Amino acid sequence: MKEQLVAKDVIDSLQSIVINLENRRLNSLNSAKLHHKNRHYSFMHFFTGQVNGYKESIDLLKICLYRLIIEN
Repeated sequence: MKEQLVAKDVIDSLQSIVINLENRRLNSLNSAKLHHKNRHYSFMHFFTGQVNGYKESIDLLKICLYRLIIEN
């Protein structure tokens, strides 16, 4: 029973992190689009790198979440 409560807390925490990262990714993506319209290409490349980094982190966390949910 205790393990299930710990697992639920971990799942809730990971879900919160995923939501936070997805929001940051969207904000970075929107910033990149805004700067692209203003022709600040170097800035866009910086943000695009951030967006890709967030996506990789989000994907890994989703895999962890999926495994935790399935195994519990």
